Amino acid sequence: MYIADHSEGHEVARQACLVRLTEHLLDIRALRVVLDSSDERDRIDVATLRAVLGKPGAGLMLVYEHLRGQQEELLWIADAVAWAYGAGGDWRRRMKPIVSDVFMVEHP
Repeated sequence: MYIADHSEGHEVARQACLVRLTEHLLDIRALRVVLDSSDERDRIDVATLRAVLGKPGAGLMLVYEHLRGQQEELLWIADAVAWAYGAGGDWRRRMKPIVSDVFMVEHP
């Protein structure tokens, strides 16, 4: 789970999390990441992903794609877990067995 302060806007926080996620995926040598598609946001995501993947030493080629929930049902699980964790209280407690790590993401 990647969490960032969104006082500067939801999209700023989202892109900061995407940078950290992508760096982490490169560190663990992941080969593919699927993101939930949202037409306008997809272009912003692609720019962020290209910036991270274009850095010297990025290493392995990480394939990324945007799909809608109807195309990739596993996106539903991520949405449900993120919602429950964000809701806090008993919902967050219920997610503890599923969420192995929580990363607090700093952004400029």
